[in-house]
Amino acid sequence: MAKQHQGYEDWRWWSSRADGRAAAKKEFEKLPVGIQGEFLGIMSRWLSQTHARHEYDSLGRGLHELRVREGNNHFRVLFAIEGRLCIALSAFYKNQQQLPKKEGETARKRMRSGTSVPFDQG
Repeated sequence: MAKQHQGYEDWRWWSSRADGRAAAKKEFEKLPVGIQGEFLGIMSRWLSQTHARHEYDSLGRGLHELRVREGNNHFRVLFAIEGRLCIALSAFYKNQQQLPKKEGETARKRMRSGTSVPFDQG
């Protein structure tokens, strides 16, 4: 019998230092407020695994993305999973079909270093 997934515990922001400003949160706050709200809803649904298929994709090697589209504008939050925690690594506007190389490199570098801080700080 397959083990049913119990969901995830919480979201955290990636930060270069535990006492520093969370770079991922800073990027997220640059997105339009309505888009931030959309992402927060998706993040909540992700924790309980009730998100829609079009809201998420696995990019391989432990990197995942949440997706919001408004008209022709595409926005992404890249994240990694550590145990039952989801770590938001970066947030950005995407104006091309594929993941911009720079954004992928930044997220993968952040996966290998730094720390994370709770969503209500950073």
